[in-house]
Amino acid sequence: MAPKSIAPSPDREIDELVIAGAARDAAGRVLRPAGIAVRGGRIVAAGPPTHVARESARRRLELPRHLLLPPMVNAHLHLDLTTIGPLPYDGDFAGWLERVRARRPVTPDAIEEAVWAGAESAYRAGVGWVGDIAGSVSAVRALWRTRLAGVSYLERFGLTAGEEAAERDLEEVLSTLPKGPFVGVEPHAPYSAGLGVYRAAARLAARRGHRLASHLAESPEEVRFVRDASGPLVDLLDRLGKRPSGLRPTGQHPVDWLAPVIRSSRPWLFAHAHETEPAHWRLLADTRAAVAYCPTADAYFGRGGHPYRAMRDAGVNVVLGTDGIVSQSPRTRQPLGLLAAMRHLFCRDGTPPEELLAMATTDGLRALQLDPGRATLGPGGAGDLVAVPFDPDDEREPLAQVLADDAPADRLSALLGAARPRPDPGCRVNGPG
Repeated sequence: MAPKSIAPSPDREIDELVIAGAARDAAGRVLRPAGIAVRGGRIVAAGPPTHVARESARRRLELPRHLLLPPMVNAHLHLDLTTIGPLPYDGDFAGWLERVRARRPVTPDAIEEAVWAGAESAYRAGVGWVGDIAGSVSAVRALWRTRLAGVSYLERFGLTAGEEAAERDLEEVLSTLPKGPFVGVEPHAPYSAGLGVYRAAARLAARRGHRLASHLAESPEEVRFVRDASGPLVDLLDRLGKRPSGLRPTGQHPVDWLAPVIRSSRPWLFAHAHETEPAHWRLLADTRAAVAYCPTADAYFGRGGHPYRAMRDAGVNVVLGTDGIVSQSPRTRQPLGLLAAMRHLFCRDGTPPEELLAMATTDGLRALQLDPGRATLGPGGAGDLVAVPFDPDDEREPLAQVLADDAPADRLSALLGAARPRPDPGCRVNGPG
């Protein structure tokens, strides 16, 4: 049964009252038509318009041909690569990585410009929270000054670093940032970070309260690198002059290689996990790890079907991301939003709309270990909702209509024309002050 509508407090004026053709969230609220009351940037009431619209409001917006959704969670992207733009892919993953590396911004001003551009693009497309992979402290700090919330994962590299040395280095960098959950740590990937970096990140996360993330089992090239110490990623290290002298085959799949760290540390958020099998899914489910699946990036790389539904059936929290501008087709509308990813899975796989909405909202916040209630229509939910056109005369469920279409998302703040400060959504990136 859907949650009951909640009436606003009668003794305080509402900031915004929105009457829409429909609204829904992943917590069971399905309204058609819908009334949403917002005060102080938070939802105070959601229900039938006749119930919610009894109070006066400073601003009122009628959207009879729009579906309202909570802000979404882009659980994996690289905002500091935004100004590179879409980068053509010719089937050579290692070569593509090399081109990204050569083009990424390196000065603080250039990094801040890229993060701002990506954050604004994502926000306008309906994203409220991100799991951003920050290539530098400058990228972490730049995210604090945007309208997005979420977790900024500081990226770390080093194939040969010992655990103690890696921990000292990481602690020195993190000492310039606030302690707490909204700054995370991301050993980049098994082909660029050794076990010493992973163990150091896990130990510091346990001590300082940081979140943990990593790329894992993204490609066959990664599997070959870890198992056989061969292939295009080894050739890339040779070209960069970074191949360690002690590089040896492990004979293991990347997930099995990393399993002792996964079992002994806080829950991880792993990006991609494309090249995985049922035994790996059991490990991820047992350790409460989450997986950020990026459908439009998979399509860009020409990869086959991701086992996301089987993984979810096995108890893994698989959520949605985009992987950033560099791995998006130039034809993708709102490439840092999640509607394109949801539409891809709805049209290709027939994934139920309600499951896609959960992957894009409440499950995404759980993957970031943040409060999932902020991405619902319940009291306290983020009030700058996402509005997408639909046909109210069509008998189909509005979210199914939206996913079968290509209409862009809008934010209520843009439709209201309200130039107001960004409200604290309750799980903001924890910047200074």
